[in-house]
Amino acid sequence: MKKHTLLSMGCLTPIAFALAGVVHAQDMGDRTDKDNLETITVTAEKMAKSLQKTSIAVSTISGEEALNKGLVSMGDMVKDMIGVNIQDVGDGAAVNIRGMGWDMPVDVGENATSVNYDGAFNSSAQAAIFGFYDLDRMEVLRGPQGTLYGRNATAGVVNVLTKNPDTEEVEGYIVAEAGNYSHTRLEGALNIPLSDTMAARVAFSDIDRDGYMSTGSGDVDGTAVRAKFAYLPNDDTSLVISAERIEMGGISPDINTPAASFDAGDIYFSSRVVPEQEYRFDVDRYTVNFDTTVGPGVLSLIGAYSSSERGGTIFLPFLPVPLTDYGSDELTQQSAEVRYSSLADARVQWQVGLYYYDREQDQAVSAGTCAGAGCLRGAGSTAIYGQVTYPISDTFRAIVGGRYSSEDASLIQRNDPAESPFADASTTFDNFTWKLGLEKDYSDELMGYATLATSTRPGGFNTGVNIDSSTFDEEEVTSLEFGMKSRWLSNNLQVNGALFWYDYDNYQTVDAAGDPFLDPANFYVQFFNAATARIRGLEVETIALLSSTTRVNFGFAYLDAEYTSEFELHLTPFDPPTNLQNAALPRSPKLTVKANIDQDFYIGDAGVITATAGLRWLDDHKGAALETPNTLIDSYYVIDLSANYTPNVGNWSINLWVRNASEEVYKMGASTGDVQAGAPRMYGANFRYNF
Repeated sequence: MKKHTLLSMGCLTPIAFALAGVVHAQDMGDRTDKDNLETITVTAEKMAKSLQKTSIAVSTISGEEALNKGLVSMGDMVKDMIGVNIQDVGDGAAVNIRGMGWDMPVDVGENATSVNYDGAFNSSAQAAIFGFYDLDRMEVLRGPQGTLYGRNATAGVVNVLTKNPDTEEVEGYIVAEAGNYSHTRLEGALNIPLSDTMAARVAFSDIDRDGYMSTGSGDVDGTAVRAKFAYLPNDDTSLVISAERIEMGGISPDINTPAASFDAGDIYFSSRVVPEQEYRFDVDRYTVNFDTTVGPGVLSLIGAYSSSERGGTIFLPFLPVPLTDYGSDELTQQSAEVRYSSLADARVQWQVGLYYYDREQDQAVSAGTCAGAGCLRGAGSTAIYGQVTYPISDTFRAIVGGRYSSEDASLIQRNDPAESPFADASTTFDNFTWKLGLEKDYSDELMGYATLATSTRPGGFNTGVNIDSSTFDEEEVTSLEFGMKSRWLSNNLQVNGALFWYDYDNYQTVDAAGDPFLDPANFYVQFFNAATARIRGLEVETIALLSSTTRVNFGFAYLDAEYTSEFELHLTPFDPPTNLQNAALPRSPKLTVKANIDQDFYIGDAGVITATAGLRWLDDHKGAALETPNTLIDSYYVIDLSANYTPNVGNWSINLWVRNASEEVYKMGASTGDVQAGAPRMYGANFRYNF
């Protein structure tokens, strides 16, 4: 009885109680099935399940919605998800969830957000920039997911799922798009049944756009091709093999807009010493997914291999003092996972699995944490995990899960002798993460849950010069979350919410100061553990069908994140250290609001226009750990608009879109001396033909 009371108090917040009183007093009238909110199936727990019955805070977007609204990047896909933001990182991007995720690049440590493509983890930040085409859906899991996903999931998880071949019919689409900044995009896909049990699907994307910075950065130049083969001998067995090639290039992104220039109105000026720093990024990606029913469960095998090569001149804006990295690196990743899970209709839901991951990186640079000639880095992981959801009653369930992992990291450094000696090191981090949870069905349309879980982020090595410690330890987080999933008003109003608290030990951060070119003797970059930190917050997501033609999405997030123990950072080597105890964590706005409205306008028998207006507003926050006038990011809002016309007769549609329609001037990132300006107004139109 006490457990039921705790769950009720934690999950049904005062907001939910107030809403429940309102909605029960209203009558929406008669509705048809097509007027109701659809049931969304996700695989957040590595098993197909209704989003409303998943005890994780999950946001999703379908591939169809992305096509209709012209969304082509990770930033586009998550911009309307509450608690989720994108930050550019060098020539890539990283996902920030509830204030965490992007501060440890793969060149040094590990990111806190696990990004998976068709079930396989990929550590490359560049992969988040390009390749979002022919999607089935994307899922974003907010909160630590250490049991089922393991490494790199202290902030959360992003699952990108591309469309699989099917044996039903020959079908596909093609999209042609043009916009300002000489933007062009061509995208398409073709599904071909080969027999009653085999099919193939081929998709491609080509995007080209000029940059908006004075250096020419902010551009996009990429081409991708993906081929998939499926073997579907029966309803219980499937084999899907995928191969993909991505080529990107252009002017390296930068954060070199001096704060003084930004404040004076020269928003897109860059003071970068080398004005046109070019980069390239090529990747080959292969995945295999096999599922078959064996006895009382489903046996799943997931294998993946990717190799990438990056070259050119890269700017690294994630540091408090930005740094330019001249050189190239080659990165290979391979992983394998074997999972055995219960059938979908089993009373007790369970799964057990084995996981293997290996990464090797050969990096050659002339500046940065790998100083001198470069270094060879390695990382690996082996793990065993399991989770059980046991029904205590028809409406009350308990969750128990655990994962044992062994994480390896290695370094062979080839430094210039004048800077620091040759280094060769390796280390291992062994850990056990766990999850305990309760789920309670208050009705068919209202579920509450409470979870207590742990997660870790692997440690790594410092390299280069003037560092106090060669290694930093793994980061550990314990999270407590109370959540609610609900539908009201005859399935026309959805209200989901989460109340969460994180405690961090060995919180990973970076101290960088000085000028690596003008004063290299006093320049240092050190990644280290800042003892403890705390994050607590509240999120509410709603979807409302106000009528058969009007849909409104609204999200609200409150975040309170701070360092809770003493540690010091330096603004410059010549300034005294600053104690950051009780200071706010960077990239953690206290308040965030995101809202969208979709309105259908029927034009007689001609067709329908779906107009969409979106708003996202972020409160004041810091762009770096140290708070200075330059690192402060003022509150800002961004408005996006789109309109899609689909005729009643014909297999085509036209979409118009505008990003940052109000031309808001805002910072996306900030360091102690420079800022990263948000993109200016961009607009375009595309034509889509389905066949």
